[in-house]
Amino acid sequence: GVNWTNNTNWLTNDPVSNWYGVTVSSERVSQLNLSLNNLIGTIPPNFANLTALIELNLERNDLSGSFPPEILALVNLTSLIIRNNNFTGPIPNNIDVLSKLERLSLFNNPFSGHLPPEIGNLSNLINIRIAGTDIDGPIPPEFGNLINLTYLSLRQNDLSGNIPPELGNLTNLDDLELYGNELTGEIPPELGNLKLKGRLFLHANRLIGSIPAELGNLTSIDNLRLENNKFTGTIPIELGNLINLRILFLYGNQLSGSVPNEITNITGLEKFSINHNELTNLPDLSPLTSLTELYIQDNNFNFDDIEPNIGIATTFTYSPQDSIGVKLDTTIDRGSSIAFTISAGGNNTAHQWMKDGVEISGAEDSSFAIDSAKTTDTGTYVCKSTNTLATELTLFSKPFNLIVDEPFDIADDPSRLPDAYRLYQNYPNPFNPSTKIKYSIPIPSPSQGEGVREGLFVSLKVFDLLGREIATLVNEQQQSGYYEVDFKADKLTSGIYFYKLRAGVFLNTKKMTLLR
Repeated sequence: GVNWTNNTNWLTNDPVSNWYGVTVSSERVSQLNLSLNNLIGTIPPNFANLTALIELNLERNDLSGSFPPEILALVNLTSLIIRNNNFTGPIPNNIDVLSKLERLSLFNNPFSGHLPPEIGNLSNLINIRIAGTDIDGPIPPEFGNLINLTYLSLRQNDLSGNIPPELGNLTNLDDLELYGNELTGEIPPELGNLKLKGRLFLHANRLIGSIPAELGNLTSIDNLRLENNKFTGTIPIELGNLINLRILFLYGNQLSGSVPNEITNITGLEKFSINHNELTNLPDLSPLTSLTELYIQDNNFNFDDIEPNIGIATTFTYSPQDSIGVKLDTTIDRGSSIAFTISAGGNNTAHQWMKDGVEISGAEDSSFAIDSAKTTDTGTYVCKSTNTLATELTLFSKPFNLIVDEPFDIADDPSRLPDAYRLYQNYPNPFNPSTKIKYSIPIPSPSQGEGVREGLFVSLKVFDLLGREIATLVNEQQQSGYYEVDFKADKLTSGIYFYKLRAGVFLNTKKMTLLR
């Protein structure tokens, strides 16, 4: 590498106007392009004499030191490109002395400190690239004063705080890149005021909240990337207005609800990625005839969502998906009946029920019933669903954990003491107008302290679907033992109710149905 601080052998004896990379106007150096050399060291002090310089390009060398103060003397500069070097320290606050700057490219240098708000005074700026540095702190709201900007890239720094809503003033922007930082808060709806023709890249930050519907105003945008944040809520239907969009990446968030049908209005969409969310109900995307890549894995989709979309994209990744249904822990008496049901969707779906990981012969429907249950039926039941079209996906139900207890009549053996807390299913269920609720309280362990010898405080209450308390059946100290309580619902209407047992640290709730 050539150290131009103390070595001038890289110069020639030819007239300056013949030097490669040097442009002379009116006998003064007006353009200096020394990019892609092996220059090392710092910029020499006499650099400040190049006051007629309009364009300075020193990119892709190995220059070092702090931001060169000599550059601040070049007040006629319109283009400053010193990217891909090893300049360190902060960007000087008085950088706004370069009032004629139109292009500022500092990326891929280990600059540190904060972005100076004074950059917002450089009203002629058209292009800013300050990326790949160690700069931290907030994006100054003064950047919203740069109304002539067409390109703003602050990607891959250590920027934090909220995206300033003032950036919505930059209505001449074609591209906005803020990705790869530590930005937080919500996307300001003011970004919907922009007229972007290229990219809006906000991915790989820590942004939260809903995706604002105002982004649907960016009707000329080509590429929208919001992945790897912490967005929640639904995908706004207004995104269907982005009819010029080619790439839409929303993966790696916490989005939920249905994917809106309006997405199919983006007929030129080529890449669509919504994987690693909590989405349900995917529409038929076959109107997207330009689609080449579709990624929907790690959501809550079933075969109804996947079957219509088989074959519409060159690359379609749809497996795995979350398990289906709702986990159920239930206890029934021996001799009772119970049925488990799942909904995997699809017209080409097959089912196989398993107990404790072993397939149950003949159990190949979406429902599985146990009549006159035996204690040996105790176990964990899961349904495995496959599909002859969506062959890469196997859907599993969430587990149904069943305990079949020997029925116990308190009158049979009053001296028998239980070994665990249990709240039994009411019987009969459904009922009209009364039902019995049984529960057990075990012998307290020594770790529960001396006080429990006097019994535990026990409450048994009934609630409606809205969580309103309907009745208190038990509200007292009780010793270890089996208990049975009658619940009469003479004045209640048909519907679903819940009964909740609380005994010390034990809490359990079950559902019962009143049918008139």
